[in-house]
Formats: sequence, C-alpha cells, structure tokens
Amino acid sequence: MSSLSNMLNPAVLFFGLGFLAQSIRSDLKFPSDLAKALSIYLLVGIGLHGGMELLKVDPGSAIGAVAAALGLGFGLPVVAYV
Repeated sequence: MSSLSNMLNPAVLFFGLGFLAQSIRSDLKFPSDLAKALSIYLLVGIGLHGGMELLKVDPGSAIGAVAAALGLGFGLPVVAYV
C-alpha cells in the first residue's frame, strides 16, 4: 500500500505526465496562469508530504538532516554567486 501512495504523490504524477508528453513528442504547453497554479500546488504538495514524513521521525535524529538542508540552502547560492 505504501508504494501505491508514493505513486499517487502529485510530484510523481506530474513527473510521469512530463515523461509521457516528452516520449510521445507532444507539444504540451500550459497557459501561464495554469502553470503558475500548478507550480504552487506542487510546492504545497511536496511541503505537506515532507512535513508529514518529518513528523514520523525522532526530532533528535532529524536535526542533522535539517541543519544540512538549511546550510546547503543558504550556502550554495553564496558559492554560486562568488
């Protein structure tokens, strides 16, 4: 059941749609407002899914991963700018 719920994740479904459109050489284009709405929907979906998964782990074991993600999130733009 877990693999089915992972396959129904919005990010995975949109990846599959993009893969299918590319493989059949479709000229799939969304209107700009729809593309913006889909981007927001995906970001919210990924954030909620990540938050739900983060609730399942021990806070002490997750603090290292959270610190690494924050460090990379702030550090990589600085390195790229330099």
